[in-house]
Amino acid sequence: MRQMLLSRSPWPRLIHLGAAMALLSASGCVFRKLTVDDVPRSDAMTVVRSPVKAHMLDGSTVVFSNGAAVGGGFVKGNGAHYALGSTNSVAVSAVPLDSVVGMESYQISVEKAATTLATTGAIVVGAVGTVAILKAIFGSCPTFYSDSSGTPILEAEGFSYS
Repeated sequence: MRQMLLSRSPWPRLIHLGAAMALLSASGCVFRKLTVDDVPRSDAMTVVRSPVKAHMLDGSTVVFSNGAAVGGGFVKGNGAHYALGSTNSVAVSAVPLDSVVGMESYQISVEKAATTLATTGAIVVGAVGTVAILKAIFGSCPTFYSDSSGTPILEAEGFSYS
C-alpha cells in the first residue's frame, strides 16, 4: 500500500538566507557630508585636528592632512607643499602666516538619518526581491514522495501552475 508523504518546505531556510544576503549587501549604504570651514588667523595658538589646506600668495597650496597648529606667525604640522599646477609635493613642517592667503579645514560626517533610511530600504527591497526571485524560480515547491517498502520515492513536484 502506498502512502503519500509531503516533504518539509525549504522556505524558512531560504528566507533566512535571503535576509542575510540582503543585510550583507546593504551594509555599504553610508551617506557622508563634507563640511569646509575657514581657519582663522590668530596670534594665540589654535590647533585644528582635521585636514587643513593653506592657499599661498604664490598660488601654491600646502595640505596638512593630519591637521595643523596655527599661531605665533606660523602654520605648523606635517604638510605637503604643491607648486601651482603640480601633482608632486615637497614635505614641509611650517609655513609663515604672512605668506598664506587663506586656510580651510575639512570635516567628514555621517548623515545618520539618510544612512539609516537607505540601509533599511535596501534591506527590505533585497529581502522582498530575494523572496520574489525564489518564488518565481521554485514556485510553491511542495515535493510529493510515496513510501515504497520504507524507501521514499519521488512522485511529483507541485510547481506553480502545474
